[in-house]
Amino acid sequence: MRVCPKCGCVDPPFWKQCAFRQNISYCTLGDIEYWTPSLAKLLNKNSFVDDEFYAYHLTKGKRVERTAKVDNPTWKTNWYIGTFERSIHNKLPSHLRTPSTIANKTLADRRNQTKLLEVKT
Repeated sequence: MRVCPKCGCVDPPFWKQCAFRQNISYCTLGDIEYWTPSLAKLLNKNSFVDDEFYAYHLTKGKRVERTAKVDNPTWKTNWYIGTFERSIHNKLPSHLRTPSTIANKTLADRRNQTKLLEVKT
């Protein structure tokens, strides 16, 4: 449940945050039918619906996903991957990648340990 720090507006409790896509919230179609029946009628007609702030998508598994229009302005053509998240080759841009120096450092340490254990004859 999210609370706006400026105006104090509280997000309804049935929206859950998606673990893998940070800009998408989700809930079941049954929750939408109970709390906002007008939105449920629109989602049953079209799988993509928008309002003033959010865009909604009804998946094949009857799960409703929601994203803010500000986060993904190209939601009509590109729902799952925002233009700011991925490049043309479906890889993260270099400035968003986490460096693998820790992994490389541990590999280098292992190599150095094996060199110390070698017996020279």
